[in-house]
Amino acid sequence: MKGLFKEGSGQKKNYKKMLPPRKGPVFKVYYKDYLNDSLSFMGTIIERRNWERGNNLKTLLFKARKDYSGQVKDPSAIIIFSS
Repeated sequence: MKGLFKEGSGQKKNYKKMLPPRKGPVFKVYYKDYLNDSLSFMGTIIERRNWERGNNLKTLLFKARKDYSGQVKDPSAIIIFSS
């Protein structure tokens, strides 16, 4: 495959330098279990937008529910908190 290796060197590129830096806050994703009245930590979501559009939290919550909905019975009980 062209571009993965430098020609003649036989070494891989450092792909960590190619990834964009993490910008913005990290939000923790929880599942609220109403029967036991408890919160279960599920993971994190990183805000990568550099500007405020007015509905950033709403779209982050939508993304969290989409990403973690396969792990819970009721995706509407997924909530996010800023860290």
